[in-house]
Amino acid sequence: TYDAPIAHLGPPHELFYKPYPLHDGQDSFTFSLSDCPNQFLQITSPYTFSFTLVHIDHAPVAMPFAAVVAHQSLAVSVALNGTSLDHALWELTWVIRGLPSRGVLLHNGSAVG
Repeated sequence: TYDAPIAHLGPPHELFYKPYPLHDGQDSFTFSLSDCPNQFLQITSPYTFSFTLVHIDHAPVAMPFAAVVAHQSLAVSVALNGTSLDHALWELTWVIRGLPSRGVLLHNGSAVG
């Protein structure tokens, strides 16, 4: 006895497999072949088609923001923004690669760098 079919496919017999985002590991599907549509008297044993999903580490993306106008002697808030396909925002580390030359960056009240 065979399980009820999920789909009957006629020509062409080409399928495309698209994994869900951020999934890796093993996946598969099964199929059989019949020469009697809608009758299961002439059907092959199920065949399993297997996939190995490989994780691709996506680089995070720093999001651009509009220029900030700062007035002399007044601190302004600068919110850094970005996104990652592989990690939650709170898991990312912001790396300051260059310091300003006419002011100071502060983080939690202390100078950065």
